[in-house]
Amino acid sequence: MDLLIQDSIASAKTFIEGHTESYNPFTVVFGDASKMYVSYNNVERILTEELRPGLHVFSSAAEFELHSVKAERANALFAALGQRVRPSHGETAAPIAALQSVLADHSLGHAGDPGDAICVHREASGTVSSSVNFFSRDGSYFDTFYCPGPPCRNSFGNSLRLTVR
Repeated sequence: MDLLIQDSIASAKTFIEGHTESYNPFTVVFGDASKMYVSYNNVERILTEELRPGLHVFSSAAEFELHSVKAERANALFAALGQRVRPSHGETAAPIAALQSVLADHSLGHAGDPGDAICVHREASGTVSSSVNFFSRDGSYFDTFYCPGPPCRNSFGNSLRLTVR
């Protein structure tokens, strides 16, 4: 919550990079019209990377790896959707449906590990939710969509529009 009250992207970055408390695995994306960052913890410390414009895929695996084989495979599946994932004139139903088709994918990686699927189902763990965010071209707002539960069994709700100051 302290991250949310920072008065600039620079102070948010400084705050999270200086944070030393221990947390369960997390991923947080934050930014403004000029810069976007992703921060995540690797048990020992919180790491932050600047995000370039484009598609980004994050996984919340317990042993988080921002550039894992699974994330790279998911990124390729999303990239193959091409222009279908870009909202047009505020219309997001088709892009959300296309993205949900990938988020609900159960195909396994080369090793055959069920944890390598995009949508994971295990006895003690698995996909518990999904989020999709669209950042406006002019940088003035973003629309966020949330799917409570596995996206193969649940739907994304209406968007929450957040305005960037």
